[in-house]
Amino acid sequence: MATLAQLEEGLVKAYNAGDMDSARKLAAVITEARKDKSLLIAGAENVEIPGTSEPKPSRTIGERAKGAGEAALSMATGATTGTVGAVAGALGGAARVVEAGTFGTKQGADQIEQSAMRGAEAGTYAPRTQAGQEYVQNVGEVMAPLGAVAPMSQVMAAGASVPAAVSSAGAMIPAAAQRVRQAAAPIQRAAQAAIEPVQGAIQSARTSGPFAPKSVGAAEVPAAVVRRERAAQMPVPYEGESALTRGMLTRDYEQLQFEKETAKLPEIGEPLRTRVSNISEVTAKNFDALVDVANPQYLDKQAIGGAVDRALVNRANTVMRRVSEAYRAADEAGELEMPVQMKGLAGKLQEVEDFRPFLETEMNAIERQAVRMGALVPDADGALQPGQITLRQSETLRQFINDSIDWTDKRQARVGRILKDGIDESTEGAGGQAYARARALYRQQVAELENAALTRKLLNTKRNSDERNIAIEDVYDRVIVRSSVEEMNKLRGSLIKAGPEGKQAWANLKAKAIDDIKEQGLMQATDERGNRVLSPAGLNKAIERLDQSGKLEALYGKKQAQVIRDLGEISRDVMSAPPGAVNFSNTASALRVALDSVLTFGITGIPAPAATALKEAAKYMRDRQTRNRVREALSQPPNQQQSGRF
Repeated sequence: MATLAQLEEGLVKAYNAGDMDSARKLAAVITEARKDKSLLIAGAENVEIPGTSEPKPSRTIGERAKGAGEAALSMATGATTGTVGAVAGALGGAARVVEAGTFGTKQGADQIEQSAMRGAEAGTYAPRTQAGQEYVQNVGEVMAPLGAVAPMSQVMAAGASVPAAVSSAGAMIPAAAQRVRQAAAPIQRAAQAAIEPVQGAIQSARTSGPFAPKSVGAAEVPAAVVRRERAAQMPVPYEGESALTRGMLTRDYEQLQFEKETAKLPEIGEPLRTRVSNISEVTAKNFDALVDVANPQYLDKQAIGGAVDRALVNRANTVMRRVSEAYRAADEAGELEMPVQMKGLAGKLQEVEDFRPFLETEMNAIERQAVRMGALVPDADGALQPGQITLRQSETLRQFINDSIDWTDKRQARVGRILKDGIDESTEGAGGQAYARARALYRQQVAELENAALTRKLLNTKRNSDERNIAIEDVYDRVIVRSSVEEMNKLRGSLIKAGPEGKQAWANLKAKAIDDIKEQGLMQATDERGNRVLSPAGLNKAIERLDQSGKLEALYGKKQAQVIRDLGEISRDVMSAPPGAVNFSNTASALRVALDSVLTFGITGIPAPAATALKEAAKYMRDRQTRNRVREALSQPPNQQQSGRF
């Protein structure tokens, strides 16, 4: 047997212990006891003591959060719009009772109470989920025996006159407000009991979900170690305040989500934003360091084109001068006067006959010159037969072919090469050693300056014009961006052979290519420091374009090319995340703040200013645990190497 006081003491203990199942049962017993306080309540000792009730199947975080939100909305509407609805319902019910002539009777009081309850229900949100219904029931059952809010039927069952009833009802709105203020403290206590399961779920999420701290150090996965060492081996290492964060190193979905989302917060996210800015600056410095390795004289396209042109023209002049000197030596030796049969030229003319409809003017001019010099002789039928000329005349005819052909036109260039090959076949083995040397040097000149299409275009002008085939300001794009790797390598050979001036021109091209990669990897948008924001997509696209064409290694060699590839990979690690790891639309942040707003204020039924709610809702992201996790994300493992340079 237990007294009412003992039962109430048990209720307090159950409530404080968080055993809501026992608290509900005790509340029901207390309600019955208050109907007759002289009674001793039998069977109370059978009520389960706090902490001994069988655990119910645990709900998911989402179910508990939704239930808590519904409970919050029920309490909030019950304390505001629900109370107003009850007053309106009571007034309407009183009017109907008076009209029916049953006012002052028990039947009339019941009708008024029912009308008031319907009004209260209409203005109060009803939970739809099982969790929400249970939380609201917890609050209601715990509050019922405390008598914090008097039943409205007591007001309407007093049997007062109609004016008194209307007066009482008219005073209910401010009275209701007074009751809400009086009930605030116990409602908050009851609400806290209802919210505890959700708070526990959120705490569990903080310690085991997307925002959970994770161990670091020796247990790092191999991929993270590789990324860390790669970053440490860059020309400008990513270390200290510019080291990659744990999320960047591990590429762990949950860790990246924590870092990306936390970085959006004004205060606590500042260290993360600072780290990203530092890393972006180091990335730009790495490309600048690679540019410096090339030791450029110019990075302006106009200046680069001018340097290439000067070096290439000097190289061409040197080559042609050497060939001319060799021919002069052969002439002085009398070898250029030796006769040769032009069988090869006659055969090649037949080979290019199909091109005559397209090059009739050029081919007719070459034939007439060959006949005039005696290299070709018409027979009785007008067919051209091989003639005999000296080696000197053959060189003159070769020069005439060069001058007659537009070497920028692919079809004409092919015909010109075929006809000159005919002259070479005709003169093969003729002359002495001096002539042979001159011919060898000339073949080298042709291979380097004439057969290399890119070099030829850079050197020559448009036909019958002094306008360059490639404008000076377009030289860089034509060489690095638009040429094939074979053409680029041939040009590089000519520039390197041009001496210091040519080597410097090539260094300018290499440095500009790296600078161009960096420029394509930077967006026009700027960060908090005014630095342009790094674009992993743009950066890697520029790197891959050179890599796929084979130019990356052709320009920089295997080792430096790998450094450039690694910088592209690091930019991906820093600025991007695996699909699904981060909600970049900021929805996740908004949902977390909204959820905390409901849990912090809504459950109490006491409205709060929105600004205060949002401010308070974000507190858990600024607590010590979150700050510690930010520090852990930014810290470097103790065994990190910091000595790498390439």
